Amino acid sequence: MLRNGLGAESIVWTLMFGLMPLACIYYPVTVLPHWLQYLAWALPPTYVFEGMRALLVDHVFRSDLMLQALGLNVIFFAAGAIAFLALLKSARRNGSLMQGGE
Repeated sequence: MLRNGLGAESIVWTLMFGLMPLACIYYPVTVLPHWLQYLAWALPPTYVFEGMRALLVDHVFRSDLMLQALGLNVIFFAAGAIAFLALLKSARRNGSLMQGGE
């Protein structure tokens, strides 16, 4: 986003719609092929939607799923913050920051 400006926004929206089936919004994880289930369980929304499914179908709140989603969110947030700071430092060093005015 820093390098390409608002033109990169369409890429982000495309990625979001591409990841929605892997987050198992529409169906349970068990419907996916076995090899794809590993990728689905690597996404925090999968845990949230599986927890909601358990709440609606079985009337059971799965706190273990929510804690696993929280743990993944913390890991991904930390990795994203580190990557952002590294890329920002690189952009400042190279002088490639854009003037952001809309």
